[in-house]
Amino acid sequence: DDAAAVAALFSQQPYSEHVRRDRKLHAVLVRAARNGDVPLAALALDTGAPPDGVGGTGVPLCTAIEARHFAIVHLLRERGASGKTMTATLRTPLMAAALSDDVRLLRAVVTMPGAA
Repeated sequence: DDAAAVAALFSQQPYSEHVRRDRKLHAVLVRAARNGDVPLAALALDTGAPPDGVGGTGVPLCTAIEARHFAIVHLLRERGASGKTMTATLRTPLMAAALSDDVRLLRAVVTMPGAA
């Protein structure tokens, strides 16, 4: 049964540890995006934080845009963040940039691959 095989795979300890690790790294990345801490964001990404977030727990790119931290936006773009990721409230990075009234942020998002 495929469902049983998938459930068994997800219940394995290594998978659970991997998810917990990703969530912790993601929390560090979101905090760095909120605070404009480029070295911490780079460290989180270097250590394996997913640039687009983990399961509705915040989108680092939207967080950086809303906090107007252009250097973090640039770093996330370089590391492969998607311009199409949505927050839990269905806000995309493009929407966040448009609402920021900051032309640099809007340009950064509009020029991302696949953002439009």
